[in-house]
Amino acid sequence: MRLGAMKMELDDKGVPIEYCCPITRELMKNPTVNETGHTYEYESIFEWFALGYDTDPKTHKSIRNVKFLIPNRCLKKQIQEWMQRYPGKQAKKMEKADFSIACKIYARDHKIKIPKRKQRAEPVGGKEKEAQGPS
Repeated sequence: MRLGAMKMELDDKGVPIEYCCPITRELMKNPTVNETGHTYEYESIFEWFALGYDTDPKTHKSIRNVKFLIPNRCLKKQIQEWMQRYPGKQAKKMEKADFSIACKIYARDHKIKIPKRKQRAEPVGGKEKEAQGPS
C-alpha cells in the first residue's frame, strides 16, 4: 500500500491528527521531537518547559534534558506537502477556528469575560415574522 493512499484520522477541522500538536491541537508549523521521541509544535513544548514542567506532556514521564529538542524535518515536509493539496475552503474554516481559539485564549489569559452569543429568533411557521406597523 502506498503511503499517500493510507487513510488518516482527521480532527474536527479536517486536519490529520498526526499533524496536530498534542498540546494545542493545532496544525504544527515547526514540529519538534523531545527526548521521549514525541513530537510537539516547537513553541508549545518550549513554553511547556519554560513554565517549569520537566515531564513529557503526553506520557508525564520525567525528562532529564528539557533543552534536547530536535526539529522533525520529515513531518514538517509531510505537513507542507499536505498543505499544498489542502482545499481552500477548508483552509478558511481552519483560519476562522484558529482565530476563535486565539480570542478565547487571550480572554482567559487577560481575565476578560466573553459575553455569550445571543441566539437568533427562530422563524415562525418557516418564515420570519414580519414587523407590523401601525394600522
